[in-house]
Amino acid sequence: GWREEFWLQDQWTPTDQWTFNLGVRYDQIQYFASEGQASPRIGITYKANQANVFHAYYGRLFVPPNLEAISFAKLNTIGTTAEPENLTNNRVRAERSHYFEIGSYHALSQKVTLEVAGYYKLSRFLSDAGQFSTTPLLNFFAFERGWQRGIDGALKVALTDNLTGRANVAWGQCKGYGLQSGQVLLEQKEIDDINSQGGVCCDHSQFMTSSAVLSYQFLERT
Repeated sequence: GWREEFWLQDQWTPTDQWTFNLGVRYDQIQYFASEGQASPRIGITYKANQANVFHAYYGRLFVPPNLEAISFAKLNTIGTTAEPENLTNNRVRAERSHYFEIGSYHALSQKVTLEVAGYYKLSRFLSDAGQFSTTPLLNFFAFERGWQRGIDGALKVALTDNLTGRANVAWGQCKGYGLQSGQVLLEQKEIDDINSQGGVCCDHSQFMTSSAVLSYQFLERT
């Protein structure tokens, strides 16, 4: 397969407080299907003072599935006990979405900073991946539509001149509605559940994640 990407971007800072990031990109893929999209993007940053900075972002996104993870029809299973319950085998579509984000940065002191961001993503052909049958590889499929939302927070602390720490906490949700592709991978009861009015939670829905890192600088170069 082939993929081409072209983009144009610019940063404009009319005052010390305001910064605008403007851009547009075009993606084109030629796998077993040909798709493309022009995607505008805009980011706005407002610096209230040296300690408090706020930002907002909107962008169109185009995310094709990994070529090696697209499942094709297993024609050699037709008429056997391994035949799929649903033989529909639509091509997996690239995910197309609207992405919104707002966030802020706060220097609570000279040694402590806090970053918070919230996001919402509204997708058509929402991509998901699952491990099916005995294969250790993930196979991609797509919902007809879906959404993702979440909040990320990070706290950075300079404990000493040589010792720094960072802690992250993130909460997120993801739901998909209707099945665009992947019917040959799923049982019919799963397909009916996805096509129901309430939809289903995505396999990659994170709910709550966290991490922490300590960094120590020993001597000048270690």
